[in-house]
Amino acid sequence: MFVVGAILVGLFCALIALFTSRLKATISRWFATLVIPFLIAYSLYWYPVWLGSDSSEYSAWALLVVTPWFMSGAATSIVVTLIVRRYVAGKTKATA
Repeated sequence: MFVVGAILVGLFCALIALFTSRLKATISRWFATLVIPFLIAYSLYWYPVWLGSDSSEYSAWALLVVTPWFMSGAATSIVVTLIVRRYVAGKTKATA
């Protein structure tokens, strides 16, 4: 389940980064690139508790699970953002 969660977070973040990487403001773009993966990892980890599962052991494992999931999502978000920004910059130069 650990690896599956990291893959899911990475895929969700890559998909969302396709849209957030087109933001004009640099601060907003990079803020979204780093905050959204944490929100997704945190939400995915605590989702079973929010649905009613026993939360006794979730707190103990939270840091060990959410951190790698966040890193997976942040890495894919950064890569997608850089690729999209390079594509957009190249496209803008070609038309100018």
